[in-house]
Amino acid sequence: MLSTKQLQEQLEKDIASVSNLNSLQELKRKYLGDKGVFKQIFKEFSKLSAEEKKEYGKVINQLKQKLLEFIDNKKQDLLESSIRAEEEKQDIDLTAPFNVNSSSRPQRYKTSGNKHPVTLEIERFLDVFKRMGFDVVEGRQLDNDYYNFEALAIPKDHPAREMWDTFYTEERYIPAVHTSNMQVRIMRMYKKPPIRTVIFGKCFRNEEVDATHSHTFYQIEGLYIDKHINVSNMLFTLKSYIEGFFEQKITWRIQPAHFPFVEPGLELIIRCVFCNGKGCSVCKNTGWIEAAGAGMIHPDVLRAGGIDPAKYSGFAWGLGVERLVMNKNNINDIRLLYLNDIRLLKAK
Repeated sequence: MLSTKQLQEQLEKDIASVSNLNSLQELKRKYLGDKGVFKQIFKEFSKLSAEEKKEYGKVINQLKQKLLEFIDNKKQDLLESSIRAEEEKQDIDLTAPFNVNSSSRPQRYKTSGNKHPVTLEIERFLDVFKRMGFDVVEGRQLDNDYYNFEALAIPKDHPAREMWDTFYTEERYIPAVHTSNMQVRIMRMYKKPPIRTVIFGKCFRNEEVDATHSHTFYQIEGLYIDKHINVSNMLFTLKSYIEGFFEQKITWRIQPAHFPFVEPGLELIIRCVFCNGKGCSVCKNTGWIEAAGAGMIHPDVLRAGGIDPAKYSGFAWGLGVERLVMNKNNINDIRLLYLNDIRLLKAK
């Protein structure tokens, strides 16, 4: 039986020689297969004393864990490299009226592209939150009923489901109806507060499309949990990021609102930044625009995330990105953001 030092040296040598998926698979088979090195080692354990088993077994398990982590990470790296290499070979875009690698590219196609307005604003949002000390998590676009609804205090007979239900796959997955589906997951992932996380992702709703509504949109959501967190902390955080987004001081107010997963719930309303409260088409002549929905996290949601509401409290908030992009850029129809109008896409 190999000594732990010999086994480690051999393993490191074999790991260093992996250069493609085939050699990675061979490495896995050599060490973890039915007739692999580790299986043979454990078969010979009976020859060791109790003290030797304890020391040798500890080292072997560490090496095995190291190998498993290497295989997972290396496999992902090799797959990504393979995809990039394949894409580089595809030098002809069959949907384009020219070869993108050709010097005869028409003049009208020689201008470089730029990021979509929604993408730009999401990046600005996340930058504001990062500077405030929040981690960033991307939401899931397909999730199960539990995380979408039940973990958020929305049982099967809750009327809110009529607005949010879209369609289900055969496996009973549903397109994410909000980024709130990540709340309980994040609590379980961090396990213990403080938790400061901002979530971004695409959401899907059972809504008809008009100038201000869409069945598909991006949402940004925040989650902050710690000891002694209260509404004042929430309002300060919301005000800070809204001012960071509009790049100016704001006048604001709050009004009650109902969301099943927070208690109490509220909406943050800000004085229209385009007309300074005088009334215009953007604020529908009210002088005010809705900036975000928010509230203190419901104790049932904290419990679902494995957090004791007797010790910790927190708040969450969410907003539709497109709506704020429209407000900031004076866009009067949300459909313009999805129609590939080159005039909008060229806007800075």
